Amino acid sequence: MTWLSENKTDFDVAPGKTVSVRITADSSAVSQPGTYEGLVFVSTDSPYGGVGPVKVTMTATPPAAWGKIAGTVTNSSGQPVAGATVAVCTMYDTKTGACGPTTFTLKTDGQGHYQLWLNKGYNPLQVIFAKDGFTPVMKIVKVQKGETVTTDVKLTANSAFSTAKTQQYLNDTIKRSK
Repeated sequence: MTWLSENKTDFDVAPGKTVSVRITADSSAVSQPGTYEGLVFVSTDSPYGGVGPVKVTMTATPPAAWGKIAGTVTNSSGQPVAGATVAVCTMYDTKTGACGPTTFTLKTDGQGHYQLWLNKGYNPLQVIFAKDGFTPVMKIVKVQKGETVTTDVKLTANSAFSTAKTQQYLNDTIKRSK
């Protein structure tokens, strides 16, 4: 874990003495706000047994100008669509259809959920929801400072959208500004 480090990794402890190890959690090493959990394992060659892992939790808060887009992708029956692509085009120009310099590609989890924190300066966003075997859906979304903008989408089954056709649709639709 790049966000978790310790100042000592190897040391000797004399009988009756202690050693302090400083654990550092660095939120600048993660790309998204949220709660991160890790374990620090302690091993020993002592005949008196070891110490179990030490749980470390870091909560990274978003900058004041950031907001979150989140939602659920389902099929027409309301069942979650796991592994759907959520392609986010920032600074979308509605006149030219071009994206700004930054894009993000997410995948929905097993319950069809996705989320992404962004600076509101990336507005407006073109968000494309796609999965093989479904007709892709495109929405325009604006991040609101300090808020979550929920964008749920229902995908309709369409066997014409094979893996290749879905990828081609994403490539053709997400246009980079020149």
